[in-house]
Amino acid sequence: MQIRIEEKLKRIRQISDLLQQEQTDLDQALALYHESMELIQACRASLDQASLQFEMLKRPNKPDDHA
Repeated sequence: MQIRIEEKLKRIRQISDLLQQEQTDLDQALALYHESMELIQACRASLDQASLQFEMLKRPNKPDDHA
């Protein structure tokens, strides 16, 4: 099951909050940073795909030349 973009953004915000806490050690901070970068990349891919689909829907339908 694929995680929705809203859930990914929520997790990115959680990670940001955790990274701002003083008790987060370096190893944990690096792991969280890596996780957030993967989530950001996945969000960008989802947004790019949605943008492409939106652009395709905006294009006027051309009649089929072979009909």
